[in-house]
Amino acid sequence: MRKEAESQEPEAGMVYYSGFRLTSGFRLLIKSEETTPMIRFLLFALCAANLSAASPESKSQKEVLAAMDAWKQAMIQHDRSVLESLYDPGLVYCHSNGKHENKTEAIEAVVNGKDRVESIEIADTSVSVYGNTALVQCKMILRMTSDGKPITLNLDVLHVWIRSGSRWRMAARHSARLNP
Repeated sequence: MRKEAESQEPEAGMVYYSGFRLTSGFRLLIKSEETTPMIRFLLFALCAANLSAASPESKSQKEVLAAMDAWKQAMIQHDRSVLESLYDPGLVYCHSNGKHENKTEAIEAVVNGKDRVESIEIADTSVSVYGNTALVQCKMILRMTSDGKPITLNLDVLHVWIRSGSRWRMAARHSARLNP
């Protein structure tokens, strides 16, 4: 890394700040022996702030994943009370065949419907938290019986969770079938 000479012509597409060149990735090009104690302190403070800001998000991500696991278990066990507590009153539940259900319809379909979930495998999960909203994208293999016949669905699923008080509730789910 090197400090740009002040007499050099600025390179096209480069950004300069106080005689230091910032690359397209905005990395400050300075030598460690040129950093003042104040710059070192500011860099340390910035890193510490980023670490402390990441902790609540990590906690939220863990909470959302725990809610996802509770949802998965409730689906397999056909547990009305757990689904009641996990689903937001305004739930929009969209199946891979295009069918949409509200909270009441989605719970009734799981508990008393002709399709019975036997197992759910979840993979390639990513959780993005934006304040009180979380998006969970995953691949899912759903094994079920429909009218007594076994069915396996390979799905790409997006769950939308919102924080309601201290709990995460599913506000929306959308799935699309993947080719096996």
